[in-house]
Amino acid sequence: MKVYLKNMKKKDFLKIIILVGVGFLLLFGGILSWNLYFSKYQIFHQQEKAFLEAVTRFYSLNPQYLPKLKETREMTLQDLYDGNHITDLYIPKTKKLCDSNSWVRVYQNEDGEYEYTTYLKCGKFESKVDHTGPEITLNGSIQSIVPIGTTYQELGVKSVVDQEDGKIDSEKVIIDSSKVDTSKVGSYPVTYTVYDQMYNKTVVTRNVIVAYNLTEIVRNATDDTNYYKGGSANNFLLFSGMLWRIVKVNEDGSIKMISEEAITNLRADYDHYQNSNVDEWLQNVFYPALHNPDNYLINSTYCVGNIQSMTDYGDECSETITSKIGLLNISDYVNTFQGEDSSIFATSFLLSHKIGNNYADAGIGADTTGSGVPTGILAPIRPVITLRSDLYLLTGDGSLNNPYKLDDYQYGNANDTINTRLIGEYLTYSGLTFRIIGVDSNQNVKVIMAYPWTVQPNNQLVQVDVSQFENTKFKVSDSQSIAYFLNHDYLDYINTNAIVDTEYEIPTNTIGKKYYEYETEKVTAKILLPVSYELFSASGNQSINRTSSFLYLDQSSNEELLYMVNGVNGKMFELNKNEFNLYSIRAVLTLKGTLKITSGNGTVNKPYLVK
Repeated sequence: MKVYLKNMKKKDFLKIIILVGVGFLLLFGGILSWNLYFSKYQIFHQQEKAFLEAVTRFYSLNPQYLPKLKETREMTLQDLYDGNHITDLYIPKTKKLCDSNSWVRVYQNEDGEYEYTTYLKCGKFESKVDHTGPEITLNGSIQSIVPIGTTYQELGVKSVVDQEDGKIDSEKVIIDSSKVDTSKVGSYPVTYTVYDQMYNKTVVTRNVIVAYNLTEIVRNATDDTNYYKGGSANNFLLFSGMLWRIVKVNEDGSIKMISEEAITNLRADYDHYQNSNVDEWLQNVFYPALHNPDNYLINSTYCVGNIQSMTDYGDECSETITSKIGLLNISDYVNTFQGEDSSIFATSFLLSHKIGNNYADAGIGADTTGSGVPTGILAPIRPVITLRSDLYLLTGDGSLNNPYKLDDYQYGNANDTINTRLIGEYLTYSGLTFRIIGVDSNQNVKVIMAYPWTVQPNNQLVQVDVSQFENTKFKVSDSQSIAYFLNHDYLDYINTNAIVDTEYEIPTNTIGKKYYEYETEKVTAKILLPVSYELFSASGNQSINRTSSFLYLDQSSNEELLYMVNGVNGKMFELNKNEFNLYSIRAVLTLKGTLKITSGNGTVNKPYLVK
């Protein structure tokens, strides 16, 4: 050996050293692997064995609990813990307990022998046995609505499929509808239970709602005219995340509704209503913003004929259109009055007719002889829709604080992201309440302040004196512009962490053009003002909104003029900056769509609180 080493070449010696090193690493790696995994796996198998032994020991001492012929009994790890039949089982090499829902099942076969099956789950370690129940597919929806006083008709099971057993006869599903009481309004569970050959159980629940038909409710709440009348009628309904007022029941049982507040301001400069600026905005902007409108709304006839005056409207139906959305006609408006000045409507908004060169406008009294809205003014818009006659109420009493609610959508839940919520819903961010306008291509959420901007500590109203600005154009980089003021001075009053820099379009509002024909220029900003045709940009009906005049982003073709909305009547005007210079703000901004809901239901009284 000594001679061999003496004559060995240096490179051969290095090879031996390397091989020895590799062998040592493999040995060390094997020991480490055993320590890190295989020893844990061995511990897990020991726990499986201990689990099974504890169960068999229990049955040996309590044979009366063993299953009968061809029956299965199950004992969970929690059952053993509760009876002090086993010491705690932990995930290997940790202080975390194994899943207490783990089980041992015993089955008595045809020969009277007992067969035991163990399923233990400890973290990533689990027994290799079938522990997943079958998949049940129901006929119909997971939620079913049943008219009160009728008989519940079970829809049944479409199919049952197990990953090990394949298709299972749906007749083996145990259906329990015993809790359904169609004599009382409420929500009742119907359960569907099935087992596979390993006794794995699946339970599916259908929610059966016993409810009143909306048409019947409205007919019972109105007189023989089927109109709601007076100023305090309980006719509020929450649909598509927005608050509406029920106007009446039509002869076919369908329900005519109007938005509770003005949604936007539009220029009414049409000779004929159909395909006008107002009609196209309602069809192409507002209607698509509703949640599944085709499932709930039907076509209705809208009277759009020109009238002589607000008191002489015999020709209002000389021209009609058929549509799923439109404006209120004057006879429907007048029929809501009970007494001279008492109506469900308390604000000005555009009606569906033209009066000479002007446009019919809802006034304050039933006998108004107003001449309507001139072409140069942008009128408040309250859309009208018609619900099907076969809809049912889930909750609510029709009051403002507890409006009727259909099954058209579900409220958002905690941890839902705001980009999954409905347009028109309310949320609270940085202490301010906003309404959702839309979701952009990056899944961020555009919002508008629901009320005039106020700041702490005294809830002081933010107002802009436009006379102090040399530049009425909205240039974020120009310190003499209102846009600069909003994006610099007032950023200190709001948390900007979730606000996204966004490219906004500034329109030049022009008589004779439709909203989508306005010339626009783009500006990138964190905070800007709403444009006239923005969703939910109108002054609204809230009393706090109607005490202010609001500034808008629209540019006038006359550089000396600004666009503003009169908070009292909701109408939009062009005004010289020195003529009326103090304006309130309802800012528009874009929030990260990944913000999550922590509480609330998205309504005006319970807006989503987000984090």
